[in-house]
Amino acid sequence: MPFGQVNSAWDILRLTAFRLAGLFVLVAVGVWLIVRVRWRLHSRDDPAAVDHAMLMQMNEMRRAGNLSDTEFRSIKGRLIKRLRQADAGRDQNASES
Repeated sequence: MPFGQVNSAWDILRLTAFRLAGLFVLVAVGVWLIVRVRWRLHSRDDPAAVDHAMLMQMNEMRRAGNLSDTEFRSIKGRLIKRLRQADAGRDQNASES
């Protein structure tokens, strides 16, 4: 059957199914590539920098009135604890090297 010539409804259905399957494969590969690139970029982020940025955002939310002082102190305490643990881990790894 030459390209562009359709003999029956079954031919149309078959061509449509193949095109949809191909489109599905292309979309799946595209999504996989996007996820891989985002994961690689995110895995390079410094956890301390991310925690510091989050602390700054929480402070802005508190100033805007979206967080109470109690909520802010709770979040700040957790983030500072994580930052201190990360610093202690880096110090310990540096002394072992």
